[in-house]
Amino acid sequence: MQTKHCLRAVLMAALKVGSLPLAAAQLQPNIVHIVADDLGWKDVGFNGCTDIRTPNIDALAAGGARFTQFYVQPMCTPTRAALMTGRYPFRYGLQTIVIPGPANYGLDTSEYLMPQCLKEAGYTTAIIGKWHLGHADMKYWPRQRGFDYQYGAMIGELDYYTHSDAGVLDWFRDNKPVREPGYTTQLLGADAV
Repeated sequence: MQTKHCLRAVLMAALKVGSLPLAAAQLQPNIVHIVADDLGWKDVGFNGCTDIRTPNIDALAAGGARFTQFYVQPMCTPTRAALMTGRYPFRYGLQTIVIPGPANYGLDTSEYLMPQCLKEAGYTTAIIGKWHLGHADMKYWPRQRGFDYQYGAMIGELDYYTHSDAGVLDWFRDNKPVREPGYTTQLLGADAV
């Protein structure tokens, strides 16, 4: 099953590369997934929005591949799990709720995730932002699930200035807690670039 999912992802990347000029086809394409909680389909310029300016996202969309056939859930944990696994969330039990702060579970470690597949294809992987797929046990954390680099919140329900939830710091870089000043969105943007 894992091989099937990995093969599908590598095949899709190969098809994209195959459509590039020969000189560019020598390099693997960069893959950037942007997950924005509560972003509506028409909240970006490339989908017709005129009252909110999104020039940077519009430029990324114009120069890359856009995936428009994805079923999102009404909450972030199930949607993130589907993106990471390529499977419907009900297949592994994360379809109904967000993983709450005091929870001791996460996305099952038997699930094969996108960063694991990408690493097999020779990519270096990073996640910058909110994880929210398990936090109480490090076995659920991004670095243990295939990401080479991680920066941001494990839970995600944090104060954007103190980077804490109910007084508990939720701000990490590569599995280590980080105390740093700054607004969350600006810190994530600076780290991503």
